[in-house]
Formats: sequence, C-alpha cells, structure tokens
Amino acid sequence: MKLELEIGAASQNGRRAEVIIKSEELAVVHLKLAYPEQRNRTGLYMRRHPAYPGELNPKNGSTLGPNNPLKAQGEPPKLPIPLHLQAMHNAGLLPDWQGLENFNGETFQQEPYMLAVPISDTVANLLRPCFHRDGLRTYDDLKSVTASATRLQRLFFLQGEPLDQKTYWCICYFSAQTSEPSCRLEFRWLRFDASQDLVFDAGNGDNLMDRGLVWAAALVPLVEDSRPLSAVKIARYDYDLRQVVGRGEDEAIEYVYEGWPDQWDERVARLISQHEAGNRPFATFYHSILALDQDNQIILWQTEGTLPDLARKLAAKGIKTAGLLDSGGSCALYDVWLGSYLNHYWYFREPRGGILVFQLKAQQRLPKDGRGWLKRRLDYVSKGENL
Repeated sequence: MKLELEIGAASQNGRRAEVIIKSEELAVVHLKLAYPEQRNRTGLYMRRHPAYPGELNPKNGSTLGPNNPLKAQGEPPKLPIPLHLQAMHNAGLLPDWQGLENFNGETFQQEPYMLAVPISDTVANLLRPCFHRDGLRTYDDLKSVTASATRLQRLFFLQGEPLDQKTYWCICYFSAQTSEPSCRLEFRWLRFDASQDLVFDAGNGDNLMDRGLVWAAALVPLVEDSRPLSAVKIARYDYDLRQVVGRGEDEAIEYVYEGWPDQWDERVARLISQHEAGNRPFATFYHSILALDQDNQIILWQTEGTLPDLARKLAAKGIKTAGLLDSGGSCALYDVWLGSYLNHYWYFREPRGGILVFQLKAQQRLPKDGRGWLKRRLDYVSKGENL
C-alpha cells in the first residue's frame, strides 16, 4: 500500500491524500453500518428531498429542504470510527492479534494492516441503498451480537426510495470463487429488488450472490469505462445538489426536489443546463473518492474540487471507474494500527454512520501488551475517548 499526503499546495484548504492498494495486497473489505436494524425499522430517516410537497421536519416543524434534511429525535446514533471497529472486533469480523516468536524468544503481537474510510451517506442525509449478503445487523452495546430468530434483512434503503424504477452505480465486493481465486472490488450498475431482498446486475440480470457478491453500496458515479461523466449524470445520482451547483441556488434546487422522483432527471438536466448557460462555476467541496485503475488497483483520493472537474482529472490519470464516497466533514482516513487519523477535513465530524475497512494481507508487529502507545490505543478504543 502506498500513501501520499500533500499539505499546502493541494487546495486552498491545504490537504490532499491519496492511497493506492494493489489488488494482490487486499485480504478483505468490510462494510459496517451503525445500528442498521433500528434505522430500517423506525422509518425515522434523514434525507434532503421531501417525500411530498411541503413535508415538515418533525424535529423542528420547519419545511424539509436541501438545507433542512429530515431528522427525528429517535434517530439511532452514529459511532466514532474506533467504536465501529470495537464492535467489529467483538463480533469476530476483524482478526484477533496473534503471537509471533522473534529475537531470542521474545514474543510480539501482530495484526493485519487495516484502513477505515467513512461511507456515511448510506445512512445519513442521502441514504443511498446498500446490500450485504449476510444481512445487516446491530451489535448491541458493542459487546455481543444478538442472535436473530429470523433471517436478517440484506437490503438497506430509504422507505419511499423508488428502487424498482432506478439503477444504481455501486461499489461491489466479491469473495474469492473457483473462477476468481482472489477477492475483488468492482463497480457495476445494479438493480435492488426489495421484494426478494436481492440485488441484480442491471445489464445482464445476474443474481450477483451467485457470483460471490458479499456487499454492494451505491455511490455517485464519476468515471465509467475510463470516461468522465457529465455534470448532468453526476448530479442525477447525487441527491445533495448543493455539492454540484453550490449553496446559492436554493430556489432552483427546491424546484428540482419538488419533482422527486418522477420528474427528477428532467429537472436536474434543466438545472445543470441553466447553470452552465449562465457561466456559473460548479461548487468546490472537499471530496472522498473511491476508484479502480486499469490494473484494478484501489485508489482512495481525498481532495478539494468540483465533481465534474475531479471526474475529468481521474480519467486523465488512467482511472477506469470511480464513485464518490463522501464529502466535506465526512472525509477521513483512519489507520487502525495507529489508532489515529491519517487525514480528515478541517470540519470533520467524528461520529460516522457507516465505514469501509480495507484489510490487507501485510502484518503489522505490535509491542507487548501494556506497553507504550499500544496500551493507550487499547484504552482509547475501549472507552471511545480522545487521548
């Protein structure tokens, strides 16, 4: 794995991070959501487009809109990344430390290198749909997994999302199969079927569980078949249109939201056309992007820019496929071995609704238990407190 962090010249806010993971270095990629069962059952969701004109926010009684997403007092909490990881360790999803005899019989601990990246909009303001083969479960009190008498729901989506009318640009994680001896990430257009609790390839109709699919999460498409997508296509899949046209277009954005879902595509195209005709620049934000290059290397890119411009830059760099993970205060890279962040934006918000954990084959040696930074890291992870 290679990490490059540029300070100062990358943008006006001074941070650009790029991670490159070779396909042969990858052991597994985990998708973890905070309290998915509670979110799917309560109907208390966060979204920026109203379900019907004039819909009110139950939390404060104001009209729902792009700057006033739906919230409710009973919304399940998000978790800091260390607590996500603790729950995964306790549930056996992440590997335990192993002993390693070395140098005159002295024992060290070791663990695989792991990097966590937020994928928050699966459960936050945009609530993009996702899927997990093993079901999406809650880890009660972060100490144990509660057994369920019924099969866990595989699909996670906004009730009211027109799943049967849309296809989604998804990052998909496949386990090793006879025909594919290594695990892998792929971008695909998918169709989610809530009635069957399954996901299908939108092109050939394959049930992807038969192909080894473990999980899939919808992202905003940026690059497809090595070609940057247009501003219109990017905007159609980014429910937060402020990320495309900016915060000064509230009236126009409200008009687009009022057409959700039947007139959404048409109104988005009109919004972008008017924006371009007026020679207005697209909005600049800090973005977290997941991409695959021609050699199927995994690229994590966190930088500032407009989404259409970043799509063009990615294609020019030889990227084959790419999608937007998160933006603004949701962008971060967390090193599990360090128990600390390698990068995050200046107004990063610590609790996250969902994360990806990239686990490598490479092992990291740890000091003996109870020594130095390892003990502090253990205390930090177990208590969820800042050092």
